[in-house]
Amino acid sequence: MIEEHVGRSESTRCPATTEVMMTEYKMLGALPDPVDPVRLDLTCELAIGHEGRHVGLVVAAYAGNQLWWLHWAGQHRDMVQSELCDGRDPDEHDDCLLPYRHRGAHSFEIRPVHEPSDIAAPPQSGADRASAHWPVAPRGYQREAG
Repeated sequence: MIEEHVGRSESTRCPATTEVMMTEYKMLGALPDPVDPVRLDLTCELAIGHEGRHVGLVVAAYAGNQLWWLHWAGQHRDMVQSELCDGRDPDEHDDCLLPYRHRGAHSFEIRPVHEPSDIAAPPQSGADRASAHWPVAPRGYQREAG
């Protein structure tokens, strides 16, 4: 069922950030036919003040037909495969680009964050995370031939 919304209210995007860990990177980097490389730095895509864990799209694999999202709160992290929300803004003809059954405002109702904030998950050890300062594949990571 496509959910339509009358009128547009805007929320500010949640500024929480996190980095993809090496184990997450290896798992997602092995998925076939990604649209873009695995995102290493994530900002929560939900509206500020949302309930529950933060959510960020990490990669769209299988030519965009399989979306992988990181759900996080502090040290608790889950990688979840989910379809897009079926919410639609009839005035602007925008689709919601958040995961199916997300809580709160739809993506077309949220203003983007321009600067990362200090409201981030505690830093991980350097050996356990991927970083934006590294190339798309972290140094020393060799993809298995196959």
